[in-house]
Amino acid sequence: MDLHATPLRAFLAVAEAQSFTRAAEELNMSQPALSAKIKELERRLGFDLLKRSKRHVELSPGGRSFLAHARRMVLETEWMHQKIRDIRKNAVRIGVPYYSSNIPARTGLTDDFIANHGADGIEIIGMSHDRLYRALAYEDIDLALVLEPEEHWFDSAISPAAETDLRGHIIESRELQLSVPESSDLYGKTVIRAADLEGRSVASISRVHGVALSEGVARFLNAHGATQFKLPEANAVSTLRLARRLQVPAICLGWFTEDTETCGRNSRPLPFEEGGIKTHFVIRRRSDSLRPLAETFWTEATRC
Repeated sequence: MDLHATPLRAFLAVAEAQSFTRAAEELNMSQPALSAKIKELERRLGFDLLKRSKRHVELSPGGRSFLAHARRMVLETEWMHQKIRDIRKNAVRIGVPYYSSNIPARTGLTDDFIANHGADGIEIIGMSHDRLYRALAYEDIDLALVLEPEEHWFDSAISPAAETDLRGHIIESRELQLSVPESSDLYGKTVIRAADLEGRSVASISRVHGVALSEGVARFLNAHGATQFKLPEANAVSTLRLARRLQVPAICLGWFTEDTETCGRNSRPLPFEEGGIKTHFVIRRRSDSLRPLAETFWTEATRC
């Protein structure tokens, strides 16, 4: 059983070099052996891949149609071998949102694990927030670290918990706050009440932090009579930075390194009455068993 897609690699080498001689040199094999491998592949496929002449080689019509599929198969083979290497060396692949390098709760957890267990076999993979759940369900990653709103405030249709066979554990929670500019009539208050939000425009966050979180915040603001709007750059940190510059009230998640600095000049973060809405820093996994190193990370993270 050929796990390396050798015939397809041979075909791609000839197609790219347009020469059996150059392709054989690149593959470190004899030209007759390469030619025999291509002919056997053509026999098994049932059509010619190449048009040969004494001076040059070019793709046949069938070869042109097949080329992209051959490249895709070779790429899939590379991914398969990466997975084989991960399994052999007990690797753990931890998916995180791209923006999470600015969340101390996340970097502290992963950095401590690397420091305590060594870097070998540990891979921290950044990806879009919503893709994390699919990657976890399809076993492209072992664990995911994400921000989620408390379930009361998001639609069940977009709930991360709706993903089948995904378990979660809340590591830490924060209360949503409102960043109030010093030019606002709210600046002197100590807490934001429902009546304070009625009819007020509030800069909110985009879906870069996940549909569930964005929609959860929107539902909270709508429930209290506020109108949300998005600033030109609407991730959580940029929203606060621009809101302070423009002197408008804005949602403050409170998770990011920059939150204190951004809210601390010409503005102040105020809590909502009765806590408002919580956001959670959550670790998620599939329900089935994990490899030992991934299981160790889960165990240590859920002790927090």
